[in-house]
Order: sequence, then C-alpha cells, then structure tokens
Amino acid sequence: MFKLESRHSSAIDTWKKAYEDQLSKIRELQKTTDGLRGQVVTKDAEKSDVHALARTEVQRELEDLKRSVTKVEDFKRSMTAKEKVAEETDL
Repeated sequence: MFKLESRHSSAIDTWKKAYEDQLSKIRELQKTTDGLRGQVVTKDAEKSDVHALARTEVQRELEDLKRSVTKVEDFKRSMTAKEKVAEETDL
C-alpha cells in the first residue's frame, strides 16, 4: 500500500506544482491584460491594431491556461477519489 500511496502522492505533488505554475502564469497574463486595457488608445490606427492583437493573444493564452488549470484540478479530484477508494478497499 505504501508504494501506491507514494506513487499517488508523487503524482499529486507533480500536478500541484503544475497547477501552481499555471496559476502564476494566469496572474501574470491578467496583469498584462489589465495593463493593456489601461493604456490610452492613440489616434494612430496601426498602434491601436497592435494593442488589439496583443490583447487578443493574451486573452487566448489566458483561456488556454485556465483550461489547463481546470484539467489539473480535475486530475487532482480524481486522484483524491482514487485514494479514498484505495483506503476503503484496504479497510
């Protein structure tokens, strides 16, 4: 049972680290997005287009990271459920 718990614990730690990394990236992207929103749009259409493209790209990346975090959270829940089942079967 120890090997099983150790393996699950290691997997959870790995996913937890990935989750924390993803959250950190999301926070950075949100700051970038907020900064882009706060910038004054100039009359120059080219600069405006660049800002719009940058915001779109940041939003896309932010959504991708949010999906990744959701996957990590789902995996974490499934690992917790598997551990509970393993504990119940050991009893």
